[in-house]
Amino acid sequence: MAYELSDSITINASPSAVFNLLKDITRTGEWSAQCYRAHWNEVPRVLFLGICLDFHY
Repeated sequence: MAYELSDSITINASPSAVFNLLKDITRTGEWSAQCYRAHWNEVPRVLFLGICLDFHY
């Protein structure tokens, strides 16, 4: 059985402003209630489908 967690909030900002915050995964611990740290496993350090990232809970 897989572990699943979900939550939702309303953000008063444009989608591009929100994405600009979320795309810097090294700042995940600043806004996530569950994940305290994240880092890149691959270079270049840009988001793309299938990229491997490490999240620490």
